[in-house]
Amino acid sequence: DMASLGNTMSALMFVSMAALGASDRNEALRGFCKAPVMEDLRFGTKIDWELANKICCHNRDYAEPSGYFNKANINLFGHFQPEEKYHTFYDSVCGVPLFRAPIGRTMQEWYSESLAHGWPSFRDAEVVKENIVIEPDGEVTSVCGTHLGHNLPDGKGPRYCIDLVCIAGKPALGPIQEPHFSTRSNEQELVETKVKTDISRLPSGNYFFMGNFVVLFIAVIAIILGLMIINRTRRRMRF
Repeated sequence: DMASLGNTMSALMFVSMAALGASDRNEALRGFCKAPVMEDLRFGTKIDWELANKICCHNRDYAEPSGYFNKANINLFGHFQPEEKYHTFYDSVCGVPLFRAPIGRTMQEWYSESLAHGWPSFRDAEVVKENIVIEPDGEVTSVCGTHLGHNLPDGKGPRYCIDLVCIAGKPALGPIQEPHFSTRSNEQELVETKVKTDISRLPSGNYFFMGNFVVLFIAVIAIILGLMIINRTRRRMRF
């Protein structure tokens, strides 16, 4: 009986430690983000997942290498079709829309500015403001806690210098109704249907929250079962 009790307790302890270990790993992976970085990132950046995880969730000051977006195996602007008016970029952690570009300028103007600075550069009109947070020191983060880059104003106004690996996510809630353009007096006018994203519904964050809850629940149940077995064994030994 004592041997069986020892084996049972060892198994329960193993389950408990494994559950708690999984919870700790999730916490370590996500850093200050609300969940770990998506594994299937866009624009060819998924091969650099570790870089994305470090820059987006474990860093406040540094950036991906200058010119990263224009590397041969990434070639960000090569992903855009000639007929595209603009492109939407999503959070690499939770999938909310963050930027739409180019707006109020041509694709070539956007590309030239980004190339000159070394990182994708966005202007105020291209920001999905309900999903972006500008910190007092200029750091740009998302509502999901993801580090995106920095606001580095110039003579034209705010300029958001952004890490591609942090805006290479996929939409969290499936297809999103995009803004559309109309032509009036030879000027491009943006007519946008705003998308309000309920962060509590995002699958990425909820998944990892539930994962942590489940592993902690398993650990508690294992401990309770262990105590019940010990008490039952002690009663039998008395008689």
